[in-house]
Amino acid sequence: LDIFGFEIFKTNSFEQLCINFTNEKLQQFFNQHTFKLEEALYSAEKIRYEKVVYIDNQPVLDLIEKKPRGILPMIDEELKLPRGSDKTYVSKLIKTHVPNKKYFLKVLKRPENFVVKHYAGDVEYESVGFLEKNKDRLYEDAYDLLSGSSFKFLAHMFPSDDTKGNKTTLGAKFRKQLNDLMRTLNTTYPHYIRCIKPNSEKAPMQFTVNMCLEQLRYSGVFEAVKIRKQGFPFRYTHENFVKRFKCIDQKRNWGRGKSACRALLDHMKSRAAQVGERRVLYRADDHRKMELIRNVAVEKRAIFIERYCRRYIAKKQLKAMLAIRPKLLAVLKSRNLDELNSVLQQCGHIQYPMREINLVKRRIFCIQEEKRLEKVLLDVVNKDPERYFSAFARAVAAADEIGMEGEIAEKVREMYHYAKEKKRVEAEMRAGMEELDEDKLRNALQEAQQAGADPYKIRQAQDRLDKIVNEKRAIEDIGAYQRQNLEEAPMQNIIDRAEQISYVT
Repeated sequence: LDIFGFEIFKTNSFEQLCINFTNEKLQQFFNQHTFKLEEALYSAEKIRYEKVVYIDNQPVLDLIEKKPRGILPMIDEELKLPRGSDKTYVSKLIKTHVPNKKYFLKVLKRPENFVVKHYAGDVEYESVGFLEKNKDRLYEDAYDLLSGSSFKFLAHMFPSDDTKGNKTTLGAKFRKQLNDLMRTLNTTYPHYIRCIKPNSEKAPMQFTVNMCLEQLRYSGVFEAVKIRKQGFPFRYTHENFVKRFKCIDQKRNWGRGKSACRALLDHMKSRAAQVGERRVLYRADDHRKMELIRNVAVEKRAIFIERYCRRYIAKKQLKAMLAIRPKLLAVLKSRNLDELNSVLQQCGHIQYPMREINLVKRRIFCIQEEKRLEKVLLDVVNKDPERYFSAFARAVAAADEIGMEGEIAEKVREMYHYAKEKKRVEAEMRAGMEELDEDKLRNALQEAQQAGADPYKIRQAQDRLDKIVNEKRAIEDIGAYQRQNLEEAPMQNIIDRAEQISYVT
């Protein structure tokens, strides 16, 4: 049965009454079916159990459908009256059922409304339109036209005898179809599918909590869980129970059947569990306790088994490693990639990181890298190392990583180091010029001349060095004059000298 569940909206009309009436019927069937199965199982197992009390919604069903004073029959009666209306119908309904406050209530602020206390909760119904919706038939002329159709299927849908005498209302048809459904269900073995809509937008990855909670509550899922918890939700056949829990003591022979089950329960000190004719039945508290004892025992056995498995695997690996090691050592001297890869493929079953395997992998990598670097070195060897300094640096680093040797590799290294040295001394010259450090600049010039640096940059640095020397000499001359307190003419000579060398202070 695919049951959507009760409908409780802000405004509930005749349609919601019919839907909720159906769900009351199905919920009653579900409760009876569930309890009957539970009690039948307990009786067959001959165990002690307390009769589970559940909500009986038969009074609500009588309130809705029982003749002559049920909600639906009274609508049919009101339709037969010449001056029948929704207002007169509600007043009669309230007058009839208001004493039944356990399942029916009137709404003081809205006299045209009434409340039915359903299994899922209280629902307020608005009676406006009840009678018109319950008629659910075409005008007389249209009905006569359809019932007299030569198309047999159409004539069957609108039988002519409905137009004369009693006319079947929608409520009556609905009750008849529902009763037919219940008779069918009572002859079957039902399985229930509870459909829960996670959100009203029909969008993925969205979970509206209140909406889901209401559906679970209205569909009776909580009641079903409650019923199961009150009974014995956990049940194993004797054979499966022994098979599952005998691991708590492997050395003991537990036997078979009831005696084995009772012995296991005594050993685990589970007093509430009961051993039936074919099954062992117990509740959640016993389940948690027994599963904990079992898990502890299983963990101990698992560690014991794992220890022997690891030892077996280690011995097998050692034997395989000792067998493959001579081949690995022999192939390490080869530069043939096919031979190296062939031996490496034979090591696929070796899970331990052997040093020899890593050396073979390194050997393969170096040979492949050498072939790649040969093309790279041939490409850069004819280029200017200062202009393509980054390319030279990458090529030399890759060659150094694998220890690559050869005429081209050495030439590229030499060109790279020469360019690197020139860049270093030029940087030293720039630093000396910026810092106006005579000693630093003088040493950088000497290294630059030896390294063959750019002549223009050397000349710039030499000019800056000469200026620094001249500035120092001018400072010394001015200082000497100040110390000797010379007359104006020598002082003027010193000022002229400072202007000649562009010295400003």
